[in-house]
Amino acid sequence: MKSIVTFFVLLFLLSSCTAVGNTRSDTENLDLDVFFPRGFGITVNQVGYMQGSNLDHEDGPWRAGIRRNFDVRDYRPIAEIGKEAGVRLVSLFALAEMDRLNIVATLPHATQAGYNFDNHQNIGPKQLEIMDFVKNNAAHIEMGVTGIGHEWWEDGKKVRSEWYDVENSRPRDETMMRRHMDVIKNILWQYGISEENGHSFPESFSAYGYYWNPYGDYSTGGLFHEYGARYGSTRFGGIQELNPPDINHGGIDQGSLILHRGVFGNFWHNYADLPSEDISEYESDIIDGHWANFLATDDFLQPDVNQQFVDHFRKVQRYPYRYLAKNTEQLYSQWLYKEYTRVGFKGTGLAGIDNTHMPDEVYGYDLLGNMVVSIPLQSGQHVSEARLNGNPVPAIFEEEGYGFVYLPILDQQEYELKWSVGTSPMPYTINNTGTYNVYGFDSDDLFWTIRMYGTQEVRFRVPDNYIARSDHPRMKILDQFYDTAVNELVVTIKAHDIQGETGKIRLESR
Repeated sequence: MKSIVTFFVLLFLLSSCTAVGNTRSDTENLDLDVFFPRGFGITVNQVGYMQGSNLDHEDGPWRAGIRRNFDVRDYRPIAEIGKEAGVRLVSLFALAEMDRLNIVATLPHATQAGYNFDNHQNIGPKQLEIMDFVKNNAAHIEMGVTGIGHEWWEDGKKVRSEWYDVENSRPRDETMMRRHMDVIKNILWQYGISEENGHSFPESFSAYGYYWNPYGDYSTGGLFHEYGARYGSTRFGGIQELNPPDINHGGIDQGSLILHRGVFGNFWHNYADLPSEDISEYESDIIDGHWANFLATDDFLQPDVNQQFVDHFRKVQRYPYRYLAKNTEQLYSQWLYKEYTRVGFKGTGLAGIDNTHMPDEVYGYDLLGNMVVSIPLQSGQHVSEARLNGNPVPAIFEEEGYGFVYLPILDQQEYELKWSVGTSPMPYTINNTGTYNVYGFDSDDLFWTIRMYGTQEVRFRVPDNYIARSDHPRMKILDQFYDTAVNELVVTIKAHDIQGETGKIRLESR
């Protein structure tokens, strides 16, 4: 009898751990007082074109499909939606028409024109205005890369795809792929996005055709990683001959963490087109969105399209098994934690976190960031305390009925998370209303380690007797004041690198 009782007790504990940790069920366990949600993100694919018409019918590029040219107005909705929703939307550039030096003409397969590529009709101040806007709005636009012409041309005939020969199930020549990467780097350099100007290569990329080869000579992921990228996405179903991870999963390919992306009722060429399937049906953490999806057919209609996206994001935030990832690193980090970390509910206000199975290469390739859990809140309630192994958590954000707790980067060990809910918010933490990451908090010396993107406000929940200092010369404090209405020190911080800067913000007594 004792063994039978023990069996059922263990079965109950295991099911509790599974329900909180890695469940995909959306119909049970809604009475839990903590959730370990999957992240959610949507890409903006194939920005960067200066012309809008889709020329697929004549073997030309798959542009967004509108009979007008693009300008900075077509990037503003990305920043506006990102700011209102509190996310940093990864915007993946096809860079051929941004080339101001005609260097793309050195690549015979990158465009339909081949060696005869001539971009003179697109060269002008509009390009500079666009790139300046992207750089100045790094808080809500993440510059990523999808390629040069986005496809591959043989004697003017388009074949799929730029980074992998889909039709013949074989990799492109490595030397040619490196030439494509060098041209991408050069086009970015034309706009001051270079190491000598203090900017990193884009951390995110997407590829329709993908050479998945984690243990071979070279791979798409390894190539992008070599140039500075960390996170990529593709559709694994299109490269089955390479034995990639199952659809809706992912894996590390020579330094890059690659996740599957899916389409859930949104089509690449449709304007103002949101995912139409229910959130519970999203099988991947990344929705494969495209530029046209975010744009209205005329400027006066754009505010309504923006609001539709913001409303959709808020709906995701209300869904207990998902949360809005503030940025790409956070989205991919949460995927890693969901894949390798177990969270077990131990009782009211207490959970165990087992991160001992996180692979060594995750740390070796610097792929891991915050882990996020969410705590349901009733009206008027706040997360009044949250501690990980006795130490205060670095950041909390409360929205749509949940307190989202941002844990520091976890080591390969076991942790215990304790929290309580009350009528007052937790003191000595960051109210993370922005899109930056808070990696850690030293409560003794009172400093936070932050990954800042662009220019944003950081709200410290502390008494009115502190002043903030930055230890990073390229992460500057522009302004600070105390908001007495909410008892927060509000510090405006500007990061130089378009891909973010990491440094410590220390609070000192006045």
